[in-house]
Amino acid sequence: LLAQITQGMRQFDDPAFRRYLEELEESARVVQRRVEITRDYQDLGLQPPDWQPVQEVIRRATSCLLIPSGVSIHSWVERLEVFADPMLDRVFSNLIENAIRHGKTVSSVVITYQILDDGLAIYVEDDGVGVPPEKKERIFDYGVGSGGGLGLFLVREILAITNMTIRETGTPGEGARFVVHVPPDGYRIT
Repeated sequence: LLAQITQGMRQFDDPAFRRYLEELEESARVVQRRVEITRDYQDLGLQPPDWQPVQEVIRRATSCLLIPSGVSIHSWVERLEVFADPMLDRVFSNLIENAIRHGKTVSSVVITYQILDDGLAIYVEDDGVGVPPEKKERIFDYGVGSGGGLGLFLVREILAITNMTIRETGTPGEGARFVVHVPPDGYRIT
């Protein structure tokens, strides 16, 4: 379907018809994304959690993304391992992809961590437009969001399998900042 829409856009010069095809293409992409996420969701929890090196997880997550020129991804998580569902790479790919797609002015995504009294925080921060205050809690709900509302819902569910949580704490206009909280027994530094 997407190939036929793309071919149609090449063949017709009428601006109104091209706009219609562009809207149709966007709708087809939303359906495609929803099918992919639904397929991922059905696999959630099938494999037991295991210790995973976060640097390697991020490498896998970014290897399947189209990172535009002008956007850099930096991570400082060497030696950090977390006990998580094998789908942990989907958490990072979704957060990075959302930064690129929704951040509008994003030029940098940075992933770091900090040891806390009650566990560990993994920060995924960008320098885009940020998340409006009224949406910070709702973005993790099922059905909320422009891509069908499954991506961040799935992120939260993947993390919850091993008692991790996620919240958004960025400043609108300065960028998004996702904080993944890992319980004390869910991380180790090797």
